[in-house]
Amino acid sequence: LSRITGLSVGNLSSLKVAAEQNESSLGELAIGLRLLNRNLGSAITEGGSARQAFIDLGISENQLTAISNDTEGALELVAKAITAQGTAAERNRAAIQFFGRSSNDLLILLEAIATKGLAGLRKEAEAAGLIMSGEAAASAKRFNDNLTLLGQRAQSVATTLAGPLISAINDTVTAFGRLFGNKDVAQGQLTPLQKRLAD
Repeated sequence: LSRITGLSVGNLSSLKVAAEQNESSLGELAIGLRLLNRNLGSAITEGGSARQAFIDLGISENQLTAISNDTEGALELVAKAITAQGTAAERNRAAIQFFGRSSNDLLILLEAIATKGLAGLRKEAEAAGLIMSGEAAASAKRFNDNLTLLGQRAQSVATTLAGPLISAINDTVTAFGRLFGNKDVAQGQLTPLQKRLAD
């Protein structure tokens, strides 16, 4: 979801908490952010009416350029601009234009983002123990990465040892076959034991 929305994992976690507290959901925000990113991309690359929509919202040309590759900055700036609109109807109309039809459920969350900022929402969620701190999240990620690496190394050792071990067992079974006159084994055909080991 971080790659899709352009938000950091930490900010996504705090926004999930804030969304749930403000009668919305992270899924609705993700849908809205896709539309916001599309609108922003059109404003930067095509200009025209897409660019004018941001300007009409109260976002300057310089601000638009500054947020062109910054989804988190764009979210905060657009949330502030939407909540600064005069009437509830204007706020609703602007939210729908930038975040889509489900944005009616996002207005309270957008107000929280505008008022506290992403950093403020994150600190609030961390202080309440609802999400891991940035340092704890980084430690958890390192731990998961190390577990994955350990599993891969164990698999590598098992693969390295399996080849010679199976070869030695084959040689031993073949030798027993010759010793006891089992032609199938002596001619290299697999016994049930060898088949099980090979599987």
